Amino acid sequence: MEYYHIELSPLSKEMCTIVLPWGKYECPKLLMSLCNSPDIFQEKMPTLFHDLENVRAYIDDLLVLGTGTWEEHHVQLEEVLTRLQKAGLKVNAKKSFFGRHELEYLGYWITREGVMPIPKKAQTIEDIATPTTKRQLRRFIGMVNYYRGM
Repeated sequence: MEYYHIELSPLSKEMCTIVLPWGKYECPKLLMSLCNSPDIFQEKMPTLFHDLENVRAYIDDLLVLGTGTWEEHHVQLEEVLTRLQKAGLKVNAKKSFFGRHELEYLGYWITREGVMPIPKKAQTIEDIATPTTKRQLRRFIGMVNYYRGM
């Protein structure tokens, strides 16, 4: 899925005009280089999947969790793909994984047993030297806070 599948409004197209040597070009689709592009894309995803309990979206990363049988998961996956198609969004098959029993997703290791920090990242936090500067302390707090809600 990409930003380029989201159509811009007429006013937004006008605001995203690029002046080229041979004339002006109005961008018809959302550009990755706009500061609000991630927010706009992220806002679109929950509206597509708000009623599907086991679907998680973070910008253009989509996670479909299977909690029942393979057949139930297949039905839910088919529903997700149908909704994406209706919304004019595409899935990059080369970057997609299907039927995985465990995977790394946004810094977490997700398995049938649950969600946990990636062991290598947790070990890095445990092995970090005592912070001696403000910058080092902020870095440490940021790393620890990422896994705080688990």
